[in-house]
Amino acid sequence: MRLRPSREETTAPLLHLETLGLYPQLPSLLLGPLRAALVGELYGGTLAGEVQRRSAGEGGWQVHLRLSDIDVARYPLLQANSPVQVQGRLAGEVTATLDESGRPRHGTLAFTVQPARFTKGQRLGVPLPEELACTTLEGQLRATAGVLHVLLLRCEGDDLQLEARGTVRWRHPLAASQLDLRVQVRSQATFRQHVELLGTLVRRRPDARGALSFRLQGTLQRPHLGA
Repeated sequence: MRLRPSREETTAPLLHLETLGLYPQLPSLLLGPLRAALVGELYGGTLAGEVQRRSAGEGGWQVHLRLSDIDVARYPLLQANSPVQVQGRLAGEVTATLDESGRPRHGTLAFTVQPARFTKGQRLGVPLPEELACTTLEGQLRATAGVLHVLLLRCEGDDLQLEARGTVRWRHPLAASQLDLRVQVRSQATFRQHVELLGTLVRRRPDARGALSFRLQGTLQRPHLGA
């Protein structure tokens, strides 16, 4: 099962489920509203949860999923053509509201990846180390029509703390999606030179804690720094 951002078959899928099982609950078949358990395999991990028909006045469907041991390196948006590649295993929870045809209206994702490793792609025009290791990577995301709201994206590592908040506005093709993120990175020793170089580019100096704030704008394919 593949979920694509458009109807074009050549478009890379946003999501690829290896298997998906749907198991209706008998009482809901007889009395309603329809309710069913979901079990599937996704990028080497598993998902489990339920889908429920919403009331007649609301319409559509409500979905709640638990994700376990997902290999994020296999996710299409984070593969070789991405400015940043990520390695690690993800666990988290997804909630989503779908319309009558099954298209998402809005949803949320809360996740952790322990540990996680970022590798800088060739097109990322940001002076960061070739690799960043996070003891814990956590995120809280909310999706609405055409916009991904990054409520929190935090990487905690040895002498490293990186946080990002903001929005990604989806465009077609997906690489043209617009970034508007406020980022803060802090390191007192290990990555201090990289933080100072970032500060030079955005014309700011790290504070006494070694923390620097800046904006990440542009597109997914060509991000750039701002003050």
